[in-house]
Amino acid sequence: MANDQDIGKDIRLLLRGCDRASLAVNLNKDQDQNQSAYVALVLVAFDMKSHPILFISNLAEHTKAVKENPVCSLLLDGTTGRRDPLTGARVTLQGEIEFLDGIEAEQAKTRYISRHNSARMYQDFPDFNVVRFNPTRAHLVAGFGKIHWITWADILINENVSELTLAETDIVTHMNEDHADVLNLIANKLLKQKGVGWQITGVDPDGCDLQLEGQMIRYPFESLVYTADDARKEFVAAAKLARSA
Repeated sequence: MANDQDIGKDIRLLLRGCDRASLAVNLNKDQDQNQSAYVALVLVAFDMKSHPILFISNLAEHTKAVKENPVCSLLLDGTTGRRDPLTGARVTLQGEIEFLDGIEAEQAKTRYISRHNSARMYQDFPDFNVVRFNPTRAHLVAGFGKIHWITWADILINENVSELTLAETDIVTHMNEDHADVLNLIANKLLKQKGVGWQITGVDPDGCDLQLEGQMIRYPFESLVYTADDARKEFVAAAKLARSA
């Protein structure tokens, strides 16, 4: 039987593979006299430690709601492409929204925009907010009988990620400019995706995101990475594996 740390890792990998989520909030009295629940579709990115990152407008009903009551839930769905979606994995996070500022906000916005290029058109709008979802626990449903409540501490990356954070831009640029052939091999041979021109949009301890013409795929590393050298070793290993496939 899997322990909480193993289940937590599965949840973390599921989260990082999602680019959108359903955000459930409680409307305030100005929005709804009954103060009922409200669910919104949001695009999502993740920080190095795996916290969900959102970029939300003050005009949105869900933004108005979380400014008054930050307690909310986030549903992330990993069932895409399954003939029977209920056999696939999905996870509900419970926690609170935190509005970011300063260097934290800039770092989070950079990761978000790298993942969601369409956000560049409104990245400097003053009414948009960079927020981090801070979960307390997660509820995983991964098919019949595979149901678990897990604390966020069993999911979160706890190690120091500052070195990888500082190196990420250089890693992404280097791989995209100097090793485009390797990225195409990873996408075509290891991830079974078609097309040429795959580009990395982000690197984190668990793996990297690749995109081509709006399609996002995820390559998971064999081991957790915390430095540029760790990442280099993973890409070298991936290239060897792809060439032999």
